[in-house]
Amino acid sequence: MSIFQYGMGSISFPMFLLLGVILVIPFWRILPRFGLPSWAAAAAIIPLGAVVLLWLIAVKDFIEKGRQ
Repeated sequence: MSIFQYGMGSISFPMFLLLGVILVIPFWRILPRFGLPSWAAAAAIIPLGAVVLLWLIAVKDFIEKGRQ
């Protein structure tokens, strides 16, 4: 059995890296504006990490109002 039988062709890994770069760079620039560390953008490499980061950005105002 080879990896090509499961749909993991030679294009999959480069596409995965490209998608990771496309997602990480915007998060790297946006997160410091919301008071979050820019290294957290590495979580955007996995899809669930990107969703969590988007939720953190979206509810940041509600979290800060609750602390006041």
